[in-house]
Order: sequence, then structure tokens, then C-alpha cells
Amino acid sequence: MTPQEREQLDQILASQAETSCLLPAPYNEDSADAQYRFLVECCYTWDDEVIGPDCPIPDMPHVRFISDALWHGRRTGQTVVIRKSRRLLASWIRTGCRLHAMMLDKRTGVIAGENYQKASGHVWRLAFMYNHLPARWNLPECKVLGTNEGGYDKQLSKSISLPNGSFCMATNQSDTAVQGEGKSFIDLEEAATYRDIEWVAGQAQIVTHGRADVVGGSVCLVANANGQNQGWQSVRKVARVIENKNPWWKPDL
Repeated sequence: MTPQEREQLDQILASQAETSCLLPAPYNEDSADAQYRFLVECCYTWDDEVIGPDCPIPDMPHVRFISDALWHGRRTGQTVVIRKSRRLLASWIRTGCRLHAMMLDKRTGVIAGENYQKASGHVWRLAFMYNHLPARWNLPECKVLGTNEGGYDKQLSKSISLPNGSFCMATNQSDTAVQGEGKSFIDLEEAATYRDIEWVAGQAQIVTHGRADVVGGSVCLVANANGQNQGWQSVRKVARVIENKNPWWKPDL
């Protein structure tokens, strides 16, 4: 390769690197602090029961704790298990953390649920959160595919594609999507309800493994307490569990 060809290639690669990140400063860093600021300053949830749509994620100790755990899990390739109460907003926090990573650069992910409809609801959250980012950012539209049961207006999304090539799809607990090609992340929502959670979690960890010389993708399991599922009780022992019913709880870091 001639020096001129090398310079042209460097320019192309540099331009691709610039366009792969969709986030403005100070959120465009792959750091725990940037991720957390993105969560509490830019991300909104949907809460029909209490306030209504467009509710900001609160700046609270447990939000920081969960965010840091997810960032650390992604950067080290370790599985994160979150045993939650509904008041923690754990699934919305996970959504915001995944969106931040997907906007940093191109990533592919899968979100599984107890069934396909519930999984597609969690993919819809990614689209909702992306669509409610600050208008001043002038972001290109994301592409969202609906399911047979409905589309974005029904809070159901089969998949979401971001302008930088990041992609996430929904699957159910028995689908083969947790097998095959590698993924940047796999999230197992309502994991305590899965019939074969040990098998699904094991497959997710295999699919997200990277090469021997790099840190691979990450796996996150989220579930309410379920003492009847012995498989879940076994899986949750291999990772740190976040469990709390008090929204003002401050973890001992």
C-alpha cells in the first residue's frame, strides 16, 4: 500500500469512527460517569400508574449503583444479575445503559422475555428512550419494526436499528436467538420465570464470549424475587445480586 493510499484509508476510518458515535459531549465517553450522566440528564421512562409518560430517571443512589454495575459488567464481560422490586426502575436503567453503549458505537443485542410480546415491549423501551432524547441533538430517526400484535403505538417493537448500525431484537425464552452468531449483549428480562433459565443463561454467556485476546460481550439477568424456580436460585448465585425495596437505600460501595 502506498503512502497516499494509506492516508486515504486513514481518512475513511477516521470519518467512520466519528459517525459511529451519536452522542455529544459530555456523554460521548465510554465511562461510568458519562453513562450515569446520560441516564439522569437525558433519559425518560413511561410510567402510567404514577405520573404518566416522559418521566426522567431520578438521580438517586440505587440508580448510580445499578448503572455502575452494568457498566463494569459490560467492560469486563461479567454477567450481572439484578433481583429487583418494581420501584427501582431497574429495567429502565438497564435500557438506558444499553442505549448509551449502542450510541457510542455499533453493537448488536438481544432482549429476551418470558414470551415474545413481553420481550418486544422491552425493545420498544429502547425506541421510546431514543425518541425522547434532547431535540437539540438533531439525531437521525431510528428504524423500528413492529410485531404481529402491533407497532410502536402499541408499545411493541420487534427490533430497533440506530443510524450508526447498532441493532437490537426481541426474542422469547425458548428461541434460538440466544445461540449462533455472537452478540454484544444479551439481556434476559423476567429471568426467574424461564423454564430452563440455566440453559438460556449459559447459552447467552457462550454467544457473548469474544476472542481469547479481547473482552467479549455482556449478559444481564433481571427478575423479581421468585423462590419457586430452582434454576433461577442456582443462576443467581454466580453473580452479585441487587435487592432492595427502599428507593432511598444507599449501597455500601
